[in-house]
Amino acid sequence: MNLSEIAKKILSEDSWGNNPSAAGAMSPGKPPTQAPTGGNLYNAQNDFQKFETRLKKEEDAASSELKNSVGKNLKNKKVLARASKGSIGQYQDYEVNVSDIDIQLIGDEHHIVLAGTDKKDYFLDTGHQVKILGAAEQKSSSSPVNKNKQSPSVGGVVQPQTLGVGSNKVSGA
Repeated sequence: MNLSEIAKKILSEDSWGNNPSAAGAMSPGKPPTQAPTGGNLYNAQNDFQKFETRLKKEEDAASSELKNSVGKNLKNKKVLARASKGSIGQYQDYEVNVSDIDIQLIGDEHHIVLAGTDKKDYFLDTGHQVKILGAAEQKSSSSPVNKNKQSPSVGGVVQPQTLGVGSNKVSGA
């Protein structure tokens, strides 16, 4: 066999149509199957969308009902509750002046969140009972704010507080 015959044989065997495996990852493989065109067709997408819409409405209604029920018992009350402050986990007992209630879905679980008058969120541990201590204590806004507050001292020397990186202004000046 001469060189030209060998080249023709290789080209005919390695073409995509005759030997798709020779093309490696670039092989077109099998053509995609066409969607059936005849007979009875059923599209499950419409029924599934109805299911998800109904599920969402029922979940919202159940969350609202739970929020109202918990709110009726705990809102505007001072309570002692086993909760986690600011996030899930790390549960301990807290005295909370409850200003609002929220239901949050985190991951696959719903959580009851007590909003305190201290502007913190407390994730309630529903496995423990909540002790109601009485009406919520309202924080008084009558405590004066000291506007002449000194900056922290370093080594006994009071340092002026700057207002930002590269700022020439000093607070209180």
